[in-house]
Formats: sequence, C-alpha cells, structure tokens
Amino acid sequence: MDMEDDTVQVRENSAEDTEMLELPKDPAEVKASEFIKGESSKEIPVESQQPELPENVVLQSLEKEEFIIKLAVGQQSEIIKNAILDGRGENPVPLLNVSAPILAKAIEFWKRHIDAAEGEDLTEWDKAFLGDLSQEVLFELAAAANYMESKSLLDCTCKFIADIIKEMKVEEVRDYFGIECDFTEEEERKMREDNAWAFEQ
Repeated sequence: MDMEDDTVQVRENSAEDTEMLELPKDPAEVKASEFIKGESSKEIPVESQQPELPENVVLQSLEKEEFIIKLAVGQQSEIIKNAILDGRGENPVPLLNVSAPILAKAIEFWKRHIDAAEGEDLTEWDKAFLGDLSQEVLFELAAAANYMESKSLLDCTCKFIADIIKEMKVEEVRDYFGIECDFTEEEERKMREDNAWAFEQ
C-alpha cells in the first residue's frame, strides 16, 4: 500500500513538472525578440542590449574636415555602415584615404540617389554629374568609392570610364590612363601581328 502511495506521489510530481515546462502549442505566442536570458536567469529586454542608431552621422576626411549626413546617406557605403553598426557612429567616422573635395562629391551622389523617386531613371543625371569632373577627380572618386565600398558609386564611375575608352585606340587608352608602353617597336609590331583581331576597330 505504501509503495502504491509513493508511486502516486511520483506521478503527481512528474505531471506538475511537465506542466511547468510545457511550451505553448502555438510558437507565435513566444516572442523571441522580446527577452534574452543572461547568466543570472533574469529576463532582459533585447532593446536594452542594442545601441540606438543615430539620426545623423559625422564623416571625417583625410584633412579631418567633418561632414554631417543623414544615416540613410551614410549607409550607401559599407565601411560607414559597419562603423555605425559597431557603435562607432557616435564619433566621427574617419575616412583616411578620402580627401574633403572627393568626399563632398561622393555625398552629393549618394544624396541624389537616396532622394530619387521610386523608379526614377538617373542615367542622364549620372552622366552629367560625372561629365563635369576632371579626369583626375573622376579617378579619385572611383578610387574613393572602392575604398568606401560604395557599390552604386563604384559601378557608376567604372561604367562612365569604360564608355569613354571603348572607342579609343590602344595608344589613346595608354595616354588616358598615363600608361607607358614597355615594348620595343619590334616587340609591339610582332604583338600586333600575332593579335591582329584585338586591334581591329
């Protein structure tokens, strides 16, 4: 009889434990984003663990000149975006390889593309914007876009440069990029003969 009582008691405890640990039938009832459990087993709101994103971001050029821009504008660069997400957006984000005039041009490009209406074609604006730049500034802007990991700006500058040189002869391309030919006249003549297809206009 005592064994039977003990058995009943154990079953009662097991049922109680099961009830305490039972998960809701509908997973949607549990909001995993609301709480996290620390080592102290206290429930802490996730929101308190995540830094609040700033409304504005300060960029610092090579000359330590500062530019205040909106968060959405800064997120056009992966370098700037990562700095913000790492919590470094509270301080100026240093862009040590970008001069102030080039950074100002990059920001102008980003702002125009951010402000564009949905479906708006900016092809002609891009051409006019880049067409007003000197060759030196254009190259510096492309290099800055690569450094800041700004895909939209890098794609745009590279396409613009490709369109410029696509109708050029080899000598003209060399002059455009400031490339010196390291072939002798005889070596270049033979190379042209062996690869005549590449020099056909």
